[in-house]
Amino acid sequence: MTQTSRKQHFVGKGVVSLGLAGSVALLEGGNTSKADLNVTEETKDFPDYQSAAGGSASYSTRISSVGVSLELRILSPENLAIAYHGTNTAVAAATAQVKTLIGAIGVIPLLDIVAGNASLKDTTPAAWVATTAYTVGQRVKSGTGLTTHIQVVTIAGTSGASAPTWSTSGSTVVDGTVTWQDEGLVKTYTAGTDYVVNPGSLTIPPTSTIMVGRSLDFTYDRSAHYVLDALTSAAHTWILHIEGLNDADDGSPVILDIPLVKFGAAKNLPVIGSDFAALMLEGRVIKSVPGAPGQSAYFQVRQPAATP
Repeated sequence: MTQTSRKQHFVGKGVVSLGLAGSVALLEGGNTSKADLNVTEETKDFPDYQSAAGGSASYSTRISSVGVSLELRILSPENLAIAYHGTNTAVAAATAQVKTLIGAIGVIPLLDIVAGNASLKDTTPAAWVATTAYTVGQRVKSGTGLTTHIQVVTIAGTSGASAPTWSTSGSTVVDGTVTWQDEGLVKTYTAGTDYVVNPGSLTIPPTSTIMVGRSLDFTYDRSAHYVLDALTSAAHTWILHIEGLNDADDGSPVILDIPLVKFGAAKNLPVIGSDFAALMLEGRVIKSVPGAPGQSAYFQVRQPAATP
């Protein structure tokens, strides 16, 4: 084999692209800090039994597998789906979303990304209904507008034929065989004092005036975002294309094509740390159908021809 006159030193840079097997167009994996092929061999030695010094009379080796290692430095929805065998759902931006929560001291997850215009108030119960069975803990509203109060059942029973004269001072009233207690006005709470809005949660501090167990309506605008549901599918088979550049040879191209590769799930999900995160993918090259006689069924490397 004749050596080319190009430099034999190699420092690799380049762009990694992936796509599901059968794809025509691939997606860039972003700024990738590592892409390696790892060849594993099986070997057999036939000892030299005719010599006291030992040694091999014959030796055989065959490739058992070709592995692929990637360090994806972009934690995009697409890369996360590849790394954790998941599916992405696009959630559109929306205004005036309402979630009903139960008051509790601490952090309450919202399962959304809050964009702004947030407010928190007591849930307004349904209106009182005549001759209806009510159980302990059920709530109804009394009054209207800014004077709407919440009445809670303390003794179960059946309501009367007409509404009672509701308490507005925290005391109880008897209605048929039901006893109601006034819980006060339907209250709108103060942001920063009664609650704190986080990107994906509410924090209710111990000093909040919100009652534990209170039904609350949180109104907010939602930003557009993606939701990754991890580990919802089997490992897919991918096409891997690497547009490599030899940094030690004036950026000359080195192109690597792997028609079929299957990745295992990433072993870690870097969320909090002091360094730039990386998704570490380990995969296995799978035998494909060559496109032409003599073409590799595993991978091809293309480099420029020799220069004068």
